[in-house]
Amino acid sequence: MLLHRKKPFIVLLICPCTLFLLFTIFELILRSSDFQYMPYPDTIEFGWPPPSLTGKYVLYDEDFFWVTTYYYTTLQKAQTKNPSIVFMGSSANTYVKYFVKKFNASTGRTLSFFNSGVAGWTSYQGLLQFKRDIMPLNPRVVVVDFGWNDHWNGLGYEDKEVAFLNKLCKFKTAQFLLKHFARIQSPKELRGNLSERVSANDFENNLLEIISLAKGKNIKIILLTSPTSHQRGNEPEYLLKERFVNSVDDVITRHQKYMNIIRHVAENQNVILCDAARFFEQFSKQDLQNTYFNNDGIHETALGFETLGDIVFECCKANNLINLL
Repeated sequence: MLLHRKKPFIVLLICPCTLFLLFTIFELILRSSDFQYMPYPDTIEFGWPPPSLTGKYVLYDEDFFWVTTYYYTTLQKAQTKNPSIVFMGSSANTYVKYFVKKFNASTGRTLSFFNSGVAGWTSYQGLLQFKRDIMPLNPRVVVVDFGWNDHWNGLGYEDKEVAFLNKLCKFKTAQFLLKHFARIQSPKELRGNLSERVSANDFENNLLEIISLAKGKNIKIILLTSPTSHQRGNEPEYLLKERFVNSVDDVITRHQKYMNIIRHVAENQNVILCDAARFFEQFSKQDLQNTYFNNDGIHETALGFETLGDIVFECCKANNLINLL
């Protein structure tokens, strides 16, 4: 009778031990064969950069998915200088150098700043960056510029889901299962069934959390909207082919939706709004397309970035932030 009672206990003990042993053996086999399959942007979701650029232009980061090859070096320099202003965002952060140039010329001082923008990033990565890398710098002002990459589509996964997969992929077994069983969809499967890298609701919540954290550290937040030269009926075709939108109509509709979220958050949270998107609307269609923007309608020309830098500078000036910097 005693042995009979012990038998279920022994079975329960053996099963997990056996599974752990099998997992360990399989893990060792995969590691010895140098097997690797990481959820890079082009295998899990839309985004830049492709795996071919990893190591050359970008580095893998467990928290952020990727960073530029110079990100850690630049961050270390910022940690020694305690920058008064940080510019968060993505590839559109080229405007920062024009902001700095105008600041130095206008004030006669040398601005201490950190341009933390990384191409392809969304507000999800931005929030993580704010917690891990920005808050410890104790800047006085932070400019937040996200939206473009948030409303592009994933290949079946949102950024927050990719982050979970990245954690699992510390194990080769998880990489193996991901490669063979993950819900990665082809562009044809995605048509008509798309989800943004960061949903509109999550985009708003990410901004709200950044603002909440900033207020706790007495950091002034500036929310920056992203201008564009896209015109209805003349949207770049590559956005439909490469960015996996349902239709070209989605290009403008989605961008306006996310920019309106920024405006709504700024108003409700009583933070500074730098509405560059509205400012650029005053320019003619021809000037926007031929003078201020490149062919993609997303990235500005040198003059466009200079104009954007001026807009952000004037926004700081109008809100009495120049003396804080």
